[in-house]
Amino acid sequence: MLIDSTALPPDHVVRTDVCIVGAGPGGLSVAARLAGSALGVVVLDAGAEDPEQTPADVHTQIEGTNTGDAYPTVDFVRSQGLGGTAVQWLEAGQSFGVRLKRLEEQDFRRREWLPHSGWPFERAELDPFYDRAEDAFAIGRFADDVTASSPESVRHPLAVGPLTAAEFRFARRWTLLDGQRAAFTGRSNVDVYTRATVTELDDSDTPGAVNRAHVRSAPGRGFTVEARWFVLAAGGIGNPHLLLLSNRTRPEGLGNEHDTVGRFFADHPAFNHVGVRLHDPQLVARLGEYDAADRGGVGILRALSVDADVLEREQLMHSWTNVHPRVSRRYLDTVDAAREVLSTLRERPLDAPAAALRRGGTIARGARAVFEAVRTGTRQHVIPSGWAQRPLSPRLFEPGVLTLASTYEQAPNPDSRITLGTTVDNLGQRQAHLDYRWSELDLRTARGTTELIGKALADAGIGELVMPTDHEYPDHAGTENSGHHPLGTTRMSTDPKQGVVDGDGRMHTVANVSIVGSSTFPTGGSANPTLTLVALAIRLGDHLRTRLA
Repeated sequence: MLIDSTALPPDHVVRTDVCIVGAGPGGLSVAARLAGSALGVVVLDAGAEDPEQTPADVHTQIEGTNTGDAYPTVDFVRSQGLGGTAVQWLEAGQSFGVRLKRLEEQDFRRREWLPHSGWPFERAELDPFYDRAEDAFAIGRFADDVTASSPESVRHPLAVGPLTAAEFRFARRWTLLDGQRAAFTGRSNVDVYTRATVTELDDSDTPGAVNRAHVRSAPGRGFTVEARWFVLAAGGIGNPHLLLLSNRTRPEGLGNEHDTVGRFFADHPAFNHVGVRLHDPQLVARLGEYDAADRGGVGILRALSVDADVLEREQLMHSWTNVHPRVSRRYLDTVDAAREVLSTLRERPLDAPAAALRRGGTIARGARAVFEAVRTGTRQHVIPSGWAQRPLSPRLFEPGVLTLASTYEQAPNPDSRITLGTTVDNLGQRQAHLDYRWSELDLRTARGTTELIGKALADAGIGELVMPTDHEYPDHAGTENSGHHPLGTTRMSTDPKQGVVDGDGRMHTVANVSIVGSSTFPTGGSANPTLTLVALAIRLGDHLRTRLA
């Protein structure tokens, strides 16, 4: 049942077996697994059923402040409302939806040269739950090594030397969310409360165990949820933020005896500054496997990665690189100019004529390129797709030049962290503060991977790297062009001094709280975290059904 918590009477008390904080892919996956059981389940989310209807003042609850290296604003990588961050998954510009991939086996293992690496279990432990997560997304099964089943020279002409082809599959966001909602719709044991902001987990009755969650539906109005077990599924920033706010009995925050809550913040930084000038421009016609396309009813994208043994030898972290024809400078300049004029029109209407006059020439010169993109249906959002389905227009793409759009793993860094800031939200709660830090290993991985790819393509006679003219790649710490995948802030560890939860997602020092989501990843690999966090959520749902039966 869906319940708008603003309709509840003041100081209402809800009693249940399991209380889940967060109605994103992780929280709803746990709820769906518990649907139909003998357990009462309550799901709480700060947003509205339709995220578009969430009031503006509620948005202040996911805002915050940033310091350190360059990174998007805190609220840009968070969401409120039924579906959580899934509502941000691209479909309009990139019609296939969310990219999905399993983490590699090596991602779970301890790397001696990478401090704080290693999961509490091998990937084999998670593989059965990956299967179930893939079923939930309706994407079929992955080929672990897509180069092994077909000749590299035919289907994957860039998989040369240490380079292999990595496979991503796409799912539409509502495939998962509709399936989750169907699992508990009509089930009497699952209630989902919207407009319900959890402000504190209260362990004052029994230290070491949470007895209730304090919830606000509006300033000065709230209710309480009492439960046997609590599940935090509020994301890589929301999970540590709530634990730090829950400081009634522990000034440092709930479960933070060893000062680990909020530390090890990481993401998947992305760069697309490097190109490859092909010796044979006609090779582009054979690169269709690297275009996102519908293959047998499933959207599939293949990208380049570096062999795991080579990465281990070179002591570099994981990455993946999408390859596509380089979008023309004229097209990009035109789009930037048009966005500037439209933004000025919205925010400062009186300045719009001057902005249009200043940027009008650029828009006029590039209008044919934009028209060509619309006419051919070639999508230029984030990663161009559809380019292999039709002849390449020189107005849209630079002939014979590829772009390497790379996404990287980041090293676990305890100095990169979430804390409580000095600003407050509409409820008077301290907002999250992010101090985002890059390490030298992060930079070395980006540089080293680029060099490996460049050498492999040059040795094979395919082409030469085209480096950006304005800076060495990359010569700075941080980039606002990230995967928007907050990771690691309530990490798993077998050692309570090194992490917040154990291998089952249960908090080390709080007996009845589990955490699910990318915040628990000890290392993040380079794949999008969604498939892994849904697999972990299904696994947690199984554990709770057994434990609390």
